[in-house]
This record gives sequence, structure tokens and C-alpha cells, in this order.
Amino acid sequence: GGDRSEEEEEEEEEEEEAKSPLGVGSSKGAVVMDFRDTFLDGAHVKAAFPNCHVQLLEEAGGEEEAPKKRLPFKLTFLPPSKGGQVSEAKEETKERVVAAGYSALNPGPYPQDQPKLNAVRFTPAQCEAIRSGMSKGLTLVVGPPGTGKTDVAVQIIANLYHNQPHQKILVVAHSNAALNDLFCKIMERDVLERHLLRLGSGVEKLAEFTQGRDFSKFGRVNFTLSRRQELLDEVQRLADSLEVNSGAVGYTCEGAAFFHLYHVTARREKFEQAMAKAFQDAGAGQQPPRGTVHRLFP
Repeated sequence: GGDRSEEEEEEEEEEEEAKSPLGVGSSKGAVVMDFRDTFLDGAHVKAAFPNCHVQLLEEAGGEEEAPKKRLPFKLTFLPPSKGGQVSEAKEETKERVVAAGYSALNPGPYPQDQPKLNAVRFTPAQCEAIRSGMSKGLTLVVGPPGTGKTDVAVQIIANLYHNQPHQKILVVAHSNAALNDLFCKIMERDVLERHLLRLGSGVEKLAEFTQGRDFSKFGRVNFTLSRRQELLDEVQRLADSLEVNSGAVGYTCEGAAFFHLYHVTARREKFEQAMAKAFQDAGAGQQPPRGTVHRLFP
């Protein structure tokens, strides 16, 4: 319980830094931001912040493999510090950026469920605008036509949409044409159609660019009802394949939930238990006989 020496305090600080997920020392003042698919690869991250010291962690593929990787990135912005791993004196006054790639959630095997990723290699100025737009406060993006202002706005919206899933985003433009152009580009990204709503007199014109889809309030209600029927039809198709003699399965959501619990979940649990027993019967380190999965799968 006595006073600790300076050496003991330094050792304790080093241990805490080693535990830090940043892997670059103290995380005081750090700001972590999920840029998702903003960057095309690790090389894009490094080029996006030329005035910062950028470090790519192993999760992002490391320094050598970074240019080959296409991962979503989380960036940690650290204030200039002499306590990090930067050795050159001229770099001590630079902001540090630690980029860590991560594996996105598996969307499933179906092509229609694959996310639509960003394909624009944003410039450093555009990346700073995206960073600012994802932060608190007002962000003003100014530039002549053709400089990618709409692409920057769409990327900001897409990042906020995924990072703040419980919040609503209001997009306002000075004209219907500008809003429709922005709306169409948002549709090309990984934003669920059921979350999109177009208000104002330009909704009729928007239908010309969306294959006749109606994004008005009434159109969204009709879309939801139509999507509900599509999913119930899929449930009925699955019930028919399992030879479940229940005509009410594909009529209501309650019937679909009942079917899932008593006919899908029950079959899966029974299969998992049978496979566990097959592995147990085979013995430690041994595989069940060939054809076991085919024989036991419901």
C-alpha cells in the first residue's frame, strides 16, 4: 500500500497501452469513426489523409497487403503526441490516423441481398468533407459543378444511415431536380428501399427514373403491403416443400411465425441434436460416416 516508484507507474502505463485496441499508445482524445465502404482499399486510406501520419493495423491487411484489400474501415483519429510510435520529429506535430479493416456481416448467399458498395475513389478534400459531415455541427461543401459534391453527400448519408440506424435523416434540396438526382444515387447504395420516402411535388417526376416505383407516402404503404405478400408467398413455398398441410401458413404473419417456430426451428434443433450424437458416437477426433448429413438433414 506504499507509494509506487516512477518505474512501476511507467510499467503499468505500458501494460495499459498494450491492452489498447489502437495499438499505438494512449487513446486519450481519440475519435473513432466508422467510414464503412468510403475507401476502396488501404492505399486509398493512406492517400486520403496526406497531412496525417496514417497507420494500417493488421486487421486491415498490414502495410504490404493493404492496397489489395477491399474492407470496410474504422478510423481512429489521435491528436499529435510524442508518446506514440512516430519517430521522426517532423511527424510529431501531425495528427495520427489508425485504420483498422473489419469483416462486414455476411448478407447471405443470395445475389439480391449483396450490399451495393461505393465505387468512387474520393480525393483527400472529399474525404475531409465526409469526415466533417459525419461529425457534429454544420458542414458546408462548396464547389463548381462536376466536382463530386453529390457523391460526397450520398456517402455521408450512407455512413450516417448505417452508423445511426435508429435516427432519421432529412434531405432538403433547392430544387426538385437536385433532390431527385440525390435520391436516385442514394437508391444505388446499400440503403433499404423501405426506408426511403420522397415528399413534395417532384415525386411524380422521380418515378420516371425509378422504373415507375412510387416513393410517396401512399406508395410506401403499397410497397410494404406488396413486400409482405412476397414474403408470405415464400413461406408458403417452403411449407409446401416440407409437406406441411396447413393452408393458413402463407396468409398471415402470425401463421408464418407459428410455422417458423414449430416446423423450421423444431427441425433445425432436431438435426443439430442428431449431428451432435453422431459426432459423439464416432469418438473423439473422428468424423461420422459419410452420408450422415444427407441422412439426418430434414
